[in-house]
Amino acid sequence: MKHTSHTRAVRVLSGLFYFFSIFMLIALPGHLHSVKRALKRIWEIPRFQYFLYNKFIISTFNKAIL
Repeated sequence: MKHTSHTRAVRVLSGLFYFFSIFMLIALPGHLHSVKRALKRIWEIPRFQYFLYNKFIISTFNKAIL
């Protein structure tokens, strides 16, 4: 089989994808803990709670009634 520049590019990209997927499996568990902490801090901001309540809960309730 003749290797063209396209097949080489596909092999390089698939190798990079494989490398980063293994890297994410190693690095992700420690990162998720800090993400959960950050999301908890954001959720504790009263303005954010008010925004979510007005945007999603009330609009969903109104759509359900109508």
